[in-house]
Amino acid sequence: MSQRLLKAGEVAEVLNVKKPTVYSLTKSRDLPVIVIRGQFRYDPADVERYAASRKSPELAQAVSEKNREAGLLGQQELQKRREAEAA
Repeated sequence: MSQRLLKAGEVAEVLNVKKPTVYSLTKSRDLPVIVIRGQFRYDPADVERYAASRKSPELAQAVSEKNREAGLLGQQELQKRREAEAA
């Protein structure tokens, strides 16, 4: 897993739906979830696959771009943390 995990609110933003819709998709097992100490986290690749399965090329492209942004931001954040720990 090279990108950071997404929270339900972030998934809702990427899919352009409300947070309860994300939870509904999770409950119906349409959208895979990772539960960490009772908190839901989503793999960006799973979100992208879900969007692609909905047959909307525009949405799939938007999700892909958002995931790339999230991955870049996550990498930058990790780099800053590593630098802070090394100092």
